[in-house]
Amino acid sequence: MQGIYYIENTKTQRRYYGSSFNIEKRLTQHKQDLGKRKHHNIQLQRTYNKYGNIFRYVTLEETNFNTREELLEYEQKFLDKNINGYNMAPANGGNILGTHPDKEKIREKILKTHSKTIKNLSSEEKKKKFGRSKEKTEDGNKVRVLKFVLTAIVQWDIMQKLAANVEIEQKIIIRFMESRILRKLNLF
Repeated sequence: MQGIYYIENTKTQRRYYGSSFNIEKRLTQHKQDLGKRKHHNIQLQRTYNKYGNIFRYVTLEETNFNTREELLEYEQKFLDKNINGYNMAPANGGNILGTHPDKEKIREKILKTHSKTIKNLSSEEKKKKFGRSKEKTEDGNKVRVLKFVLTAIVQWDIMQKLAANVEIEQKIIIRFMESRILRKLNLF
């Protein structure tokens, strides 16, 4: 069934709107991605991680458009009314930032919101939210360094695949990863 759907936080009534030519399959994909902690919408994923599956998955309206563009244009009307919702970009069929014309504005908004949120948390809240303390112990540092190295290895693999897709030179990726590693190690 083609149409518009939403995922609603049952505690706050905050919504994520989407459209699909197969709503049932798309909602199943959202549920699976959230459960695997791999959802493309970081705000939705964080809510799921913190509170569990407190969402309601609803088919809002069946449609009968001939093209994806028509369906996305119709979805956009719902997004325009969803001011404080989970949607972070205009209707684009799942391509969150790749080819989005406002990707820098969206990225800045995400970073600004994230930074502001973290600054307002106490150390106890940070520990609860991120699962670690800022306290420096020898064992704690070893564990954090090991976790970071393992994450960096996975990210390296992802970055190489991404670079191949968008034709970025490998030396640029190496510089990016080196700068991340150096910044991270200076935090300990």
